[in-house]
Amino acid sequence: MAQRVYLIPVDPRIVELLTSAILEDPGAALAELRAGSRAHVATASASKRAVARLDEERFKASGRADDYARYSALRPYCVTETSAAAAVDAVDALLGAGDEVKRQTLFEDQLRRLDPSLFATSAGVARYVDDTAEQWASLKADAGSLRRMREAALAGRRYEHRVQRQEALEEDDLVMVTEETEAMTFEGAALAEIYGQLLGATLGRLLGLSLPSWWMGRDFWLGLLLAAEMSPFQLLPLSGARRLRKQLLRLAQSPADLFPSVAVEGFGAGFPLLCEAYGTGLYLPPAAVRELLPRFEGSRKAFVSLGVKATGYDRGVVEQIAGIVHEAFLWASRHGFGLLEGDELVGAYGYR
Repeated sequence: MAQRVYLIPVDPRIVELLTSAILEDPGAALAELRAGSRAHVATASASKRAVARLDEERFKASGRADDYARYSALRPYCVTETSAAAAVDAVDALLGAGDEVKRQTLFEDQLRRLDPSLFATSAGVARYVDDTAEQWASLKADAGSLRRMREAALAGRRYEHRVQRQEALEEDDLVMVTEETEAMTFEGAALAEIYGQLLGATLGRLLGLSLPSWWMGRDFWLGLLLAAEMSPFQLLPLSGARRLRKQLLRLAQSPADLFPSVAVEGFGAGFPLLCEAYGTGLYLPPAAVRELLPRFEGSRKAFVSLGVKATGYDRGVVEQIAGIVHEAFLWASRHGFGLLEGDELVGAYGYR
């Protein structure tokens, strides 16, 4: 299965409200989180309508398949700007649009930059509808489970939890997730770990529902640059790549570090540093985002070289990914946010 990993900004306010939902009644905290998500939900919906007006085959025929991927999937919205700074400005403008008419006008401005020959012959017209009620109900249920899990772990009790057995099937560039549940009983270290797993997944889903996210393409994520087995001889001539890898190792944190007030002993085992299937991985706090941003603003040679060695991808592919990573770091830095890696399920909650 191809792994889809997104870079999602981490707003400290979302972490604070999720913590509040676990320690107290989740109703008020989740209501505030849902209210804060409306701008992203509406923008993502309008973006889908804009993407529907583009013809993928025409992009391919004109040698612009990479551009189609950038506008339809890699960037959070259908933004056609050519520079990272302009793309980030456009994302902010779209999120700040006061109503659907203004938002639609901004997307029209983005599409107007493209050659008319790249447009589909026809595309349906639909209005924005917030269809996230079921997802928020699921998040509320998970917040309640997290509170009860934590109470059981702190009291040394067993806890029965229905575990989802998930399988992802890819068809026509879409990820379809099938689920089955099975009741299991946890205690001790196993309970702490499953608590951490659910907490990380809940965080990722909340972030995906609330904020724009950037997709790095198939089978590429920052954690992979640290985990890939590379001998010293492979990196010997790549001094910049070696320094970047050491820098990432120094700066990367577990998402567990975001939740000291709701921690239980051993729950960090549920937060892998690498982005595993149906979970969240490596976290870079705001200071790390600011420190790494210059890696993408000037020469990206070190990042590209390390990415090529870790993945085997062509340099051109990694250079495109570097551009997307730059945008994510720039947007997060501008807002004083950290960045979290979230997998394809998180992306599905982000309306991809």
